[in-house]
Amino acid sequence: MPPTRPQPPSDAKLFLIRIIGITLSIAGALACTFYGLRHYHNYAYMGKQPEEITAAQAFNVPLDATRRWVRLKEPLNLNCDHALQQIDGGTVEFTEFLAYDETGKYAFLLEYKGDTDCAGTRAVPFEGVLKAAPIRWWTMNNMPYPTSDPVELRLGEKPNEELKQAIYALIVMPFVLGLTVFLIRYQRPDYPQPANRPPREEPQPPDARTLRTL
Repeated sequence: MPPTRPQPPSDAKLFLIRIIGITLSIAGALACTFYGLRHYHNYAYMGKQPEEITAAQAFNVPLDATRRWVRLKEPLNLNCDHALQQIDGGTVEFTEFLAYDETGKYAFLLEYKGDTDCAGTRAVPFEGVLKAAPIRWWTMNNMPYPTSDPVELRLGEKPNEELKQAIYALIVMPFVLGLTVFLIRYQRPDYPQPANRPPREEPQPPDARTLRTL
């Protein structure tokens, strides 16, 4: 018996696949746009130089909508008994310490790049990007909740990181838009139709009559 040829997808199924693909690609384009504009806004808002602030002023900055590039005017006291490291593929991405100002009123989560111990933090200035603290990530990893709601200071980070993220979104955007245009302009391919074959002739039974010569 000859193998059966797979049937092409129906028009309704192709239409549904196109609608889902177009919806997802448009959502991806909007996400890239939002992501890129958000990071570029942060980059433009940070300015060309870090802003010098006190520990108290760090808690008056609205960090939900943006980030700030700052330099603390006063030192912080690190709690070296509580530190957390983020490890990816065996490499330490950063080390997070809990710290307080000299009054003990204001709490900070300080992020140091790489594998850093308490002694290695002394040479790092308190300058970087100020943002909302990942307090849930901190407490979910068995770290104590600070005596006050903290903010996070990513030491050594500069506005260029925000610009890089905006550029990445700009690079991905043409590919997502190209996929959207392709799905909108997509036409159903012409599948080869089976050739019309003549009906098969069934063999006829032999005639029961015979001829005999005399």
